[in-house]
Amino acid sequence: KKRDEHARGRVLIDMHGLKMALDFGQKCKKDGLIEWQRGNAEEALASWRQADETLHRFRAPARCINENNMIIELHGALLRNVAQAALRLGRWNEALDAADRAVELQQDDHKAWFRRACALEGLGDLEGARKCLAEVENAAVGRPDRDRIVRDCGQKRERLQALQERHAADQQRMLQRGLSSGVFSSGRGRLPSSAGAEAGAEAEAPGRGRVEGAAPTGDRRKRPQPAQLAEKKDRKRLTLDGASDLLDDLEAAYTDPNFVRRVDKLIQDVRFDSRAFMSNLGAVAFDVQTPLLQKWGFEASAEGLAEMRAALRDFTRGAGADARMQTRAETVNRALYGSPSLRMYERVNLGA
Repeated sequence: KKRDEHARGRVLIDMHGLKMALDFGQKCKKDGLIEWQRGNAEEALASWRQADETLHRFRAPARCINENNMIIELHGALLRNVAQAALRLGRWNEALDAADRAVELQQDDHKAWFRRACALEGLGDLEGARKCLAEVENAAVGRPDRDRIVRDCGQKRERLQALQERHAADQQRMLQRGLSSGVFSSGRGRLPSSAGAEAGAEAEAPGRGRVEGAAPTGDRRKRPQPAQLAEKKDRKRLTLDGASDLLDDLEAAYTDPNFVRRVDKLIQDVRFDSRAFMSNLGAVAFDVQTPLLQKWGFEASAEGLAEMRAALRDFTRGAGADARMQTRAETVNRALYGSPSLRMYERVNLGA
């Protein structure tokens, strides 16, 4: 039955064509792994997508059981890789689609079920993620590494429970903040006087690689800005490699499903109002920026955040700007604005 479902919609090819398809799939798989190990998730995803687009079209004759199983196994591995890369990039729907198709190929694929759980977590379907974890444990029965798999599922369940509790607390906090600031009242259009201070980065030209996000609440006029700190000789500086690693850390923080969910909730609570969004983004972002400031030796404060921004500016602005770093910085900055599908980055920076 599984072979019949697998064959549905696929073109029958001879052994020579099958060998070519499998060889191409293996090459794309290896190319993607090389890029993945280099930290290039986007390039890895492109390679694995290419193999998926080839393998999903073909099948061997029904009598060639071993050959069709080879296609299933290779295609399943590639789909799991597509899902993993999409998860890294915060593309939850693509990750879910790849995991679903991997499960269709092999119902007992515990890795595909786990990736499906992660994709549903990113999409906010925590109950669906829990159901997937049960499937993971069922698929692990009889495996020598079952204890490890069950332990991983337990840790994921704890995380899902913590996310659910934090989400409930965030809802309550945002409601209280909205009521106190007038976001949900008839005076919604009037922002509090601290809006400009909390927005942090909006005074700079739109779309210019502002990876650092919004600063925490405070008087912006009294707080040192990156442009001012850039001229200080005794400020903390980073190497090019260090700045690149810091961008990686920021991207990981901004694409974490919990953070994305919190930003998306903020977008909904302020009803897509750009000024209100930027007014409140600082406090949300600073929660995930604080451990990174401490990790990289900056003070966990608005001043430390400005100093971190200045350190990154060394490689994204002026004569010392690095084109690759500028592109990375812009990618990370976009991640700060929540799910791309909500287009909050375009609303704030491009007026879209």
